[in-house]
Amino acid sequence: MLIGFFKARNDVDCECRVIKYVDRIWLLNDRGDAKFRRQFIVEVAPDSSKSLGEIRIAIPAENLTEVYVINKECFDENLIFNSPHILTTNKYEVIKRPQELGSFGIIEDDVNGKVKVFNDISYSIFKVGVNTPNVCNIIRLPLPAPLEPGERTEIRVVFKISSMFDTVNPESKFPINSIRLDYFMPCTQDLASIDGYENEIKVLPELEHDNPDHPGGFDIWLYFSPNYGKVGGFSNTSLEVYNEVHNFNGEKGEKRQKLGWKLRYLPIAKDKNLIGSGDSFYITGQLAEIYDSQKALEKIKEGLPTIQNTGKWSLLISILAIIISIIAMVLTFTRC
Repeated sequence: MLIGFFKARNDVDCECRVIKYVDRIWLLNDRGDAKFRRQFIVEVAPDSSKSLGEIRIAIPAENLTEVYVINKECFDENLIFNSPHILTTNKYEVIKRPQELGSFGIIEDDVNGKVKVFNDISYSIFKVGVNTPNVCNIIRLPLPAPLEPGERTEIRVVFKISSMFDTVNPESKFPINSIRLDYFMPCTQDLASIDGYENEIKVLPELEHDNPDHPGGFDIWLYFSPNYGKVGGFSNTSLEVYNEVHNFNGEKGEKRQKLGWKLRYLPIAKDKNLIGSGDSFYITGQLAEIYDSQKALEKIKEGLPTIQNTGKWSLLISILAIIISIIAMVLTFTRC
């Protein structure tokens, strides 16, 4: 869920780009509420004539809540999301910790070379396209100190988006929900009319194997609710597991389905093209709540006519129980 990154009007002459991006998305309930962990690294070109003072993120969602900047976790070497074995190039190191609230530290995070991390960043939020189908939330992130030519900074922000599911068959005893995650889609013409929003920060989606200083990468990870499973869609998946994956806070959680996409493997990322709003892609698929056989049988019984439990109905229920047991075995096998 991203329209793009933008500079403020005062930074129009700054040459910069996003060289690493990770979205981690946890689905929370049967409405499709979701919590996002978003982290990215911005680099100002060494030959840029201007420093970078502010970063803005446009998100295609009307209901954006629980927004926080969590840069402090960059200095937690025990956090699973900082673990080298889950990164692109297996490298993460805390070089310098910030000494006070308004200062910054230095890390290495996947990209070779130092990355400046401000201990705390203030932010504000406003909307564009209000009362239209294409409403967007804009997160403004003014940097505590300008990012100078040749410097990089990492920012981590979390937020919640409500009601992302679109129910396919609401009348069914076992409803199937669809979800769509839009990236770099056109948002609204109001986006371009606000000062600074024509100043897009380009994104590097693909690894640069010939340049070890810019490994780059654009990854998306989607964690289902523990009681949900994939029904269809979700094409171009780079990774799919069903296991005890990590919760939003980084602790090991219940078994759930986890899907991953690496943009550099998609056709849109060919030839190391930089992308922005207009080079659109989206992820879509269907998922449904997973019931065990006993719960499913109880649901079916609730829908049967209220009559005496004759031999015929007993036989029918027995047959249904066998069918549901077979379905449950197939689901179990599929998860494994």
